[in-house]
Amino acid sequence: MGIRRGRESGAAVRACGRSRERVGDVTPTRLSTEALDFLRQYITTAEQLDVLMTVAHRPSQDWNAVEVSNAIFSVPQSVELRFEELVDRQLIQRLSGSLRVRLAILPPAKQLALAEIHTAYKRSRAGIVNLIFQERADPVAKNFEDAFKYKP
Repeated sequence: MGIRRGRESGAAVRACGRSRERVGDVTPTRLSTEALDFLRQYITTAEQLDVLMTVAHRPSQDWNAVEVSNAIFSVPQSVELRFEELVDRQLIQRLSGSLRVRLAILPPAKQLALAEIHTAYKRSRAGIVNLIFQERADPVAKNFEDAFKYKP
């Protein structure tokens, strides 16, 4: 049996609570301002998003880097780096004296934004990832690109 590229296994999809992806389902107009602000402020990479969504899917569960890396098809060392970033941003918390993490207790506004993002992520991970990268687009490159657009 060969490796199927471009598809996620059913176990990984279920680990994050996602259905099969439909690219384009998520647009900035379909997310609230608060959810978009949350993404802008706290999420800079697709892997950070995957880690946070995996942990947020089961907020009372404790996770270690190996469990999350298996769920998102990454390596534990990379997930551990994302844990540190998300701990610094106070989105997840380390359990005392442990390598395990869980979702941090968030203020209600952040909880709502995270819940909205999680729902959109389940619909279309690619759509949320596209939003992250659209927000991070280099304004100089965008202006340069716009300069060469045909304007009748």
